[in-house]
Amino acid sequence: MEPKKFIIETENATIQVDPQRSDLVEMKRIDGKRYVLVAIEGEATVNGVEVNIP
Repeated sequence: MEPKKFIIETENATIQVDPQRSDLVEMKRIDGKRYVLVAIEGEATVNGVEVNIP
């Protein structure tokens, strides 16, 4: 493991988080399904487009 990276890989997705902010990542089981949750501070963009998360 490279200490300068924090990468979560699944069959369907890859998520990269600043290793100093890995505290924002949480793994949970909800209604029997496994999820990776990332807390968002500030704005969020998807493919360069800002998204509004209520």
